[in-house]
Amino acid sequence: MRLTAQVQKYAIKTSRATQAKRKIMNTAADLFAERGYGKGALYYHIRSKEDLLVSIITDHMDELIASGGEVVEAHSGTQARVHALTGCFVDLMLENPAAMTVCFRDIHAIIETGNKSAVMRFHDTYRGFWTNTFAEGAAVDEHRCISEVETLALLGMYFCAVTWVNHEGSYTRDEIVQTLSRTVLDTVMSRTD
Repeated sequence: MRLTAQVQKYAIKTSRATQAKRKIMNTAADLFAERGYGKGALYYHIRSKEDLLVSIITDHMDELIASGGEVVEAHSGTQARVHALTGCFVDLMLENPAAMTVCFRDIHAIIETGNKSAVMRFHDTYRGFWTNTFAEGAAVDEHRCISEVETLALLGMYFCAVTWVNHEGSYTRDEIVQTLSRTVLDTVMSRTD
């Protein structure tokens, strides 16, 4: 009986790997059918698996940075900015949850130093919108000063949201935005003495 359970686990694992491979092959077949298999058809655009990962991350971060820059220009005050930054984040997350997952979960899989530095600059730029929002709010006594560790913890909450948000609609976009915004604002508005 024990052997049967092991065989079943192996069969399930093999089935999942086969399904993933089949999905990749189907996507490649679609591309080959559309553009041809000719030499370099795939590697003309993608040099390596890491380059593909970096492209996914940087394209997604580009969108976050563009929307974040628009928010900073259009909104003043911590509450307005937090709500608007959260809305942009949630919109992108719901639009492409797979890219959002890769963007924050797989960053540590990047090995090449130049790639890692480039990706970290994107993340630093995005984090800067939040850091500056909190610093500006504290400077005019809207709320207390927020440490870098607190900022990172709050952003971590956003980056993990993709793992619990049910993309079939258990939570509405507005419920997610309100919950995340309220959590951030409750944290920054709290006084610690």
